[in-house]
Amino acid sequence: MYDFLASRPASMASVLTPGGGFRFQSDGCELLYLLEFCHTLPRRSTDPENRYPGCSLLPFEQLAEELVRFLTPPPRVTRTRDAIQFDWQGEKGAVVLIAPEEIQTRIPRIEWLAAYDSRRTSRLDSAMKVTEALSEEGFQEIFKRIRNSARKRLSLYRTCRFCGELFPPEYGDSRGVCDMCVEKHLGFIY
Repeated sequence: MYDFLASRPASMASVLTPGGGFRFQSDGCELLYLLEFCHTLPRRSTDPENRYPGCSLLPFEQLAEELVRFLTPPPRVTRTRDAIQFDWQGEKGAVVLIAPEEIQTRIPRIEWLAAYDSRRTSRLDSAMKVTEALSEEGFQEIFKRIRNSARKRLSLYRTCRFCGELFPPEYGDSRGVCDMCVEKHLGFIY
């Protein structure tokens, strides 16, 4: 399985260490060679596809792990090499973007590119340095900012004057009517 073990000099002894690595010790010159490798790492909640495994967490990853534990319901997590994004409570919630230097709270929105072509986006609401957010006070502040972003998004929703349903501003007209009722009651087709 590990070809490099078979090719080592006969004068070296190897021992499997408790951390999952191998320790090679030379009998003759008492040098210690340590080769660490992690073969069974636990899957983290901030890396659902396990694309970025590692033995330890970077500060922004630590912050993201803590936030996932405290947000209820748990957010949908998307991970890239340099950022972690949470979609918390869907379109009525908030987007949290965590990069190594900064954590942003964002308000989700829909951007219309053409009549039947929309894209989910978000706009910046607040930002904080990750180093500030790692303190207890900073963590509480980020938590407040996430909730405030969700409240701001929800405040944009309107109640349709015909059906009484809540609808986001991207799916209605300026008269307080949702898309379904605009077509049904006012005769407009978008």
